[in-house]
Amino acid sequence: MKDNKYLYLLIVVFAAIMTALTSPVLALSIGGAVRQPLNLTSEDLLNAGQAEARLSEVTRDGKFKGVFVFRGVPLRNLLQMATVQKEVEGYSKPIDLAIVVTDKNGKRAVLSWGEVFYGKPSDIIVALSASPVMPGAPKSCSECHPSSKFKPAMDQLNRKIVFPKLVIADDLYTDRCLEDIAHIEVVDLKGKAQWKPDSKTASPTFTIKDGSGKTLEIGDLSGYHTTRISLKQVGSGRGYHGLKNFEGVPLCDILRKVKAGDDPETVFLFTSVDGYRSLLSFGEIFMGAKSDRIVLCNKNEGSSIVKDKGFSLVVPDDFLADRMVQTVKTIEIISLKTNPKVMVIGVGCGDTSLITLEVISQMGKAGAFVGGKSFTERFSKYMGNKPILFDPFTSWEPVYKKAHPGLSNEEVKKRTTELRAAEIKSIWDTLKAGKSVAILEPGDPTIYGGWEKWLLPEFAGQIEVVTGINSFSAANAMIGKNIVSNKKSIVLTTPWALKENESTLKTVAETGDTMAIFMGLKELNDLEPLLKKYFPATTVVTIAYKAGISHEKHLVKTRLADIMSTVAKEGKEFLGLIYIGGI
Repeated sequence: MKDNKYLYLLIVVFAAIMTALTSPVLALSIGGAVRQPLNLTSEDLLNAGQAEARLSEVTRDGKFKGVFVFRGVPLRNLLQMATVQKEVEGYSKPIDLAIVVTDKNGKRAVLSWGEVFYGKPSDIIVALSASPVMPGAPKSCSECHPSSKFKPAMDQLNRKIVFPKLVIADDLYTDRCLEDIAHIEVVDLKGKAQWKPDSKTASPTFTIKDGSGKTLEIGDLSGYHTTRISLKQVGSGRGYHGLKNFEGVPLCDILRKVKAGDDPETVFLFTSVDGYRSLLSFGEIFMGAKSDRIVLCNKNEGSSIVKDKGFSLVVPDDFLADRMVQTVKTIEIISLKTNPKVMVIGVGCGDTSLITLEVISQMGKAGAFVGGKSFTERFSKYMGNKPILFDPFTSWEPVYKKAHPGLSNEEVKKRTTELRAAEIKSIWDTLKAGKSVAILEPGDPTIYGGWEKWLLPEFAGQIEVVTGINSFSAANAMIGKNIVSNKKSIVLTTPWALKENESTLKTVAETGDTMAIFMGLKELNDLEPLLKKYFPATTVVTIAYKAGISHEKHLVKTRLADIMSTVAKEGKEFLGLIYIGGI
């Protein structure tokens, strides 16, 4: 008997160690409506605080996935590190925010801000390790059940868990408890709301609105089963308001009747007559162990809330009563489900420090990446362990020709066409798997980006462009002054555009405006005669070399008459922006 006990303890310890050791390298990003997007390593997560949660995993379809004690960091700790910040003025309270957690396969779990911050820290954690809760020793499962019944359950206790894992301990059904999570997004619905507190307002009915625009007005809940609840009403602003007793209808019953309980990526936004807003998630309304305690009521014993003032939302198990909405006017059913897309992301023109916060946030949403080796290596810390589909430069004809000098031009074109078709197929396959694809582009993709020619024909309508800091802005910063005044303009162009339209040169020369020529150094032999045709030899030329690359950037000033000799002294360096006149 003693030997069996020690064997049981050994199994528990060994399973816990193996669970931790078999976890992949962790990388978790946080973005959206936050002041500081984050990309967290496993060490970051371990240092963010610890909590423990026990979870019996049973999904809505009845599948059992084991009973475990999970250890990790409270989700609220991570969100506090990123500092949740709303951008729309008029309603500063965060209780109408949603939180979307995405795993590496693109599956998403939606939570409300309130369920994360108004419960116990251990209610919702990002787990980093787990140990199974084994049946009690020494009595064996085989003494009570045939192996066909207990073996599948025992197998689940020994299954591999992929961390980090979202654990929502209070969910009755654990469909939202995702493994291998990669990104957390704080979603601000950005509705223009103005809250003007008014205790005299009343609304004897409320309206339910769905995403299609359909509405249903409700003024009588007498046909529903009611429940009584009690709560200690404490507000974040006004403090303790006493022990309150409510009688109301479970919100889940009302929403089920209007068939609003089908989409787990749905949130429900409650707005009062005076503009107060609060948001609840599908999970806490339909999947929580205490879901039926969230009620709409018009009876409050010993309070000023009376029937003719309308209906109130009561969330009794929140630590604070901030999500209580009196005189509910509307309940909006909002799906946060999104279609996968191709994101063309500008990663800046040089140093990794030039990447924007928006770009970091969007990279966290991507399920796979496309980019040149220099980009995927330098920005790998923002990419996690997500797959890199291909390097788009390898199918570019000039690059392919250089790598295969023995091939004819016709053969190069044939092979690169076939290669590009395979690359495009890999993007489509990823999209069909429910994952967005991020194309990493240098600088700002909308200024002479190389993606449009091959991506736009294939993915029109599915492309989102995320801007980045371009070499033009970085070069202007090197120059250190305002290069455009109220009376002068600047023209952005390329050598090829100037060859096709010499009138641009003529106009700029006549007006005294400034011209910035992208990709001009490599074409200088053809460009110089054109410039000298319209500009005097004394015209000032400024060349910004390697703008954005801190240890290599530098400015060179010369005259148009000396441009060839000046550039020759710099060697075979083609990464530069040429300014003609005006500065």
